[in-house]
Amino acid sequence: MFSDHINFVRGLTEIMQAPEEPIDLARANHDLREELRQQVLNRPTSAIQVYKVKAHVKLGRRPTAEQVWRKRHNDWPDEQAKKQNRDRGAGSWEQHGRYRRLE
Repeated sequence: MFSDHINFVRGLTEIMQAPEEPIDLARANHDLREELRQQVLNRPTSAIQVYKVKAHVKLGRRPTAEQVWRKRHNDWPDEQAKKQNRDRGAGSWEQHGRYRRLE
């Protein structure tokens, strides 16, 4: 799994190290963390790898095929996150707002 979000990489790594630990409901994005935890529980952790990648890649005037491929695959998780966030319930956003005010 590739992500440009360091907190996601850290969070997934944390879940992989102790998948049996329940997700703290007071943490931001606990709903998404729980979905990840369930996915980790359904797979051998040796089958999961997570990598931090550079965020928001920009292409130069003459990009190589590799650079185009990297940009397309770098942008895809952002699009998926936007879709996921559109489907989250109001309660999730209220909790997220309370959490952000505490930061």
